[in-house]
Amino acid sequence: MKARLDAILKRSQAEYLDTLLPARDALLDRMERLAAEQNQPIADPEVGQMLAILVKSAKPKRIIEVGTNIGYSVVVMGRECDADASIDTIEIDPKILGIARDF
Repeated sequence: MKARLDAILKRSQAEYLDTLLPARDALLDRMERLAAEQNQPIADPEVGQMLAILVKSAKPKRIIEVGTNIGYSVVVMGRECDADASIDTIEIDPKILGIARDF
């Protein structure tokens, strides 16, 4: 759960909404833990869920993401793309890009 989960909503509302999110699979969970340990910014799980819904419903053939970081959003979106879709992503930090490629 986010440290400032009550920044906009009441804490009880945020906690309730958190219970509605599906459990993250092992890969996303591992990515979330690594991001937290290394203080890397990634999409919140609810943002990931929204991205998944948008990609699944829009069925884009091409996606561009600026700022890959460790690749969390790419994994989320890539899972919802059709087989003939492509994701182009940009990351300027070679070390961080290496982590994304590993995932």
